[in-house]
Amino acid sequence: MVLENVNKKKVIVSIIILGAIFGAYKLFFGRNKPLNLKPELFEFAKLSNQDVHSSVSATGTINPVNVVSVGAQVSGIVDKIYVDYNAEVKEGQLLAQIDKSLLIEDINSTEAKMAQAKAKFDLARLDKERTESLFNEGYIAKFELDQAVTDLASAEADYIAAKANNERSKRNIEYAEIKSPVSGVVISKDVEEGQTIASSFSAPTLFTIAEDLTKMQIEASISEADIGNIKKGQNVDFTVDAFPVETFHGVVDQVRLNPTTEQNVVIYNVIIKIDNKEGKLLPGMTAFVDVDTLRKNNVLSIENYVLQFKPDEALQSYIIYPENKTLLPNETFVYTFKKGEKDIRAVKVVKGITNGAITEIISSELKDGDMIISDFLYEGELKAKKSKKSSSFGGRNRRGPPMM
Repeated sequence: MVLENVNKKKVIVSIIILGAIFGAYKLFFGRNKPLNLKPELFEFAKLSNQDVHSSVSATGTINPVNVVSVGAQVSGIVDKIYVDYNAEVKEGQLLAQIDKSLLIEDINSTEAKMAQAKAKFDLARLDKERTESLFNEGYIAKFELDQAVTDLASAEADYIAAKANNERSKRNIEYAEIKSPVSGVVISKDVEEGQTIASSFSAPTLFTIAEDLTKMQIEASISEADIGNIKKGQNVDFTVDAFPVETFHGVVDQVRLNPTTEQNVVIYNVIIKIDNKEGKLLPGMTAFVDVDTLRKNNVLSIENYVLQFKPDEALQSYIIYPENKTLLPNETFVYTFKKGEKDIRAVKVVKGITNGAITEIISSELKDGDMIISDFLYEGELKAKKSKKSSSFGGRNRRGPPMM
């Protein structure tokens, strides 16, 4: 009985071993049988002439082109405010007024001091004339005349200083009326009626006025890796969260040469001029920018996923490569196969510009309408399924530096 069980186990083990050998044989020998190449074994993509443009993506802040801060040159209590947020103002328009009572008292005081200095000056002038007459007649010494001349000069200086103080106090009362230096829109108000302002060391800002909100600009941050592709006059498309389905347009106006460093990345500010005649864009909005760095129209191109195709080992013996198989960094192979042919042909191409979804193909052999292998099917089953989704980052983050 024991012997019978042992024999059964040997039979089972033998069957398993034979099955494994058969499977291995089929795997390593059966699959290496010659292929009958035919179009049904491949997936193809068509080369076509398209418009391709590369872009640099970034974010920026929308600001007015010219913003003026309106301050106060005199101290005092704000007596009256005549404008509020978003008020449209004209150049010279009265915005606020500071209490004038102390300033009027200052004028009265300086006028009194000026009158006193004027009287001393007139007296010193008369004294100098009398002293000069006595000196000429020989009644007094020279030093007395010199003293009279000195007293006159000192009195004249005191009078000039008193007069200047009086002029300053009169000018200060004019500064008590805060007027707009430009025409524009009040975008900030930092003072209220009854508030005391002090301008001892620096002029406090009371209002901020945007000179013209129909002409705005974007201050975009571009990394040093992309700044070499940015040039004045390039077209810009951008969106804002307030209008997510609408695309706005602008033009690169300036690349500022004062970089900053953020997390070890050098950043440059790029100024983009935009038109805001409709008034939709507001100061402070975040803009998602695509700078059109290079554009080519009607050039031979193909989807990026096709360039990712690499032939299976089973295909290598059927591929005819060009004499020079060395590839430069901007070169790659694409593979063609036509019905009735026995071999696959590898064509060396140069990759041009890309927008992340399609790439320009520079080749003297290929033409519009040629079919390029994008995938290989082995024995009716997908050998290496590749996603046909583009390698684009999509939306606001897509980047497409030129590849020349």
